[in-house]
Amino acid sequence: MNNHEKLQPQFNRLQTRSFITGAVAAVVLVLGALISTKQFFQSYLYGYIFWMGLTLGCLGILLLHHLVSGAWGHLIQRMVESGARTLPFMGLLFIPILLGMSDLYPWTNHEVVEASHVLHKKTGYLNISFFV
Repeated sequence: MNNHEKLQPQFNRLQTRSFITGAVAAVVLVLGALISTKQFFQSYLYGYIFWMGLTLGCLGILLLHHLVSGAWGHLIQRMVESGARTLPFMGLLFIPILLGMSDLYPWTNHEVVEASHVLHKKTGYLNISFFV
């Protein structure tokens, strides 16, 4: 019996616990969205920016390592590769931000833009199509 076979039951227990934790967190997420939509989208955006920063940081370090071909990055290469591979998943997680744009950004409301002289001057780049 090798190490992989010995550790497999522990990994299965960890996987089950992680799934249960994720399911409970998803229920809490939906409850939070039902209780206060605006606060939900603000909190979601904050968390999204944090995790997207980690993803883009891993991508930047990986690109730098491949650009300079140094030996310094071989130790962390697999970790930053796995972090960079979450970029498509982060693209999928951007959809709730698109759905909550009216709660997050005041410039998506036409009346607010017309009332503000400053926002009216910035409509070239503060619009939904440019943001997307």
